[in-house]
Amino acid sequence: MLNGLAGPTVMNAAPFLSTTWFSADERATATAIASMLSYLGGACAFLVGPLVVPAPNGTSPLLTTESSRAHIKDRIEAVLYAEFGVVCLIFSATLAYFPPRPPLPPSVAAASQRLSYRRSFCRLLSNFRFLMIALAYAIPLGVFAGWSGVLDLILTPAHVSQIAW
Repeated sequence: MLNGLAGPTVMNAAPFLSTTWFSADERATATAIASMLSYLGGACAFLVGPLVVPAPNGTSPLLTTESSRAHIKDRIEAVLYAEFGVVCLIFSATLAYFPPRPPLPPSVAAASQRLSYRRSFCRLLSNFRFLMIALAYAIPLGVFAGWSGVLDLILTPAHVSQIAW
């Protein structure tokens, strides 16, 4: 449910930033780039993980010897700490540099007065239509996330595995 409430709100970050920082003829490109960066980060995570962490069953083409569980655990922790460090570095740089708005508004929409974050969040939580959208988003997301997290365990008794033939 929390992802369902946060999802529609966070998905609007790219259009909000493009409205605040770019003129009308640049907004579509800025929104597209900002929206696609999230998917690019997810794709990089799928590439970095297998390159750094060896497969536990010797199926990795980059690994010639069997690795111990402790070694794999250490490599997973190293990847997670490295990703956490990169995220903290980017977040800190954003907090240190990124002003709330440009010195001169690029459009009339950027110059308009907005509600505070807390007040707008309270209005969202009291908006029935938003809650219905969040619920419609949260239910399929929750079902998918719940099942996909244990799909390997569910399919193992049926002799379906991740190992290629």
